[in-house]
Amino acid sequence: MFTICYEESWVRANKIYQKVFGEDKKMPSGIYSLLVCQDTPVGVAVAKLTKDMQVEIKTVGIYQQIRGQGLGDFFMRSLFNVYTQGGNGIYVNWVHPYFDKFGFKPTEDGRLYVSAEDLVFPHKCKH
Repeated sequence: MFTICYEESWVRANKIYQKVFGEDKKMPSGIYSLLVCQDTPVGVAVAKLTKDMQVEIKTVGIYQQIRGQGLGDFFMRSLFNVYTQGGNGIYVNWVHPYFDKFGFKPTEDGRLYVSAEDLVFPHKCKH
């Protein structure tokens, strides 16, 4: 079973971050969320609150050995759900067609944004 949890410890989050992105990579500061499988962290996300109380996702990643199973999509959808609970919109710092289906739109500064009201959760079963 997979769960998403908040991580207060920079040290613990950084260990996961370096396993995902490489030991030479510096983890950005922010709010750390972990994807956990059977008490073992297997992914990490870093976000921050902007001045206007929107959530900015800085980076998300999962262990290479478990990629290709839909867990990255599960992690992203879970983060979107949690981050919009308070009515906050979401920025992502990279442009990718993946975000189109959720309602993200380009911003003038090169990021993508979706308000909590405009966020869409499409399903793969095509109902």
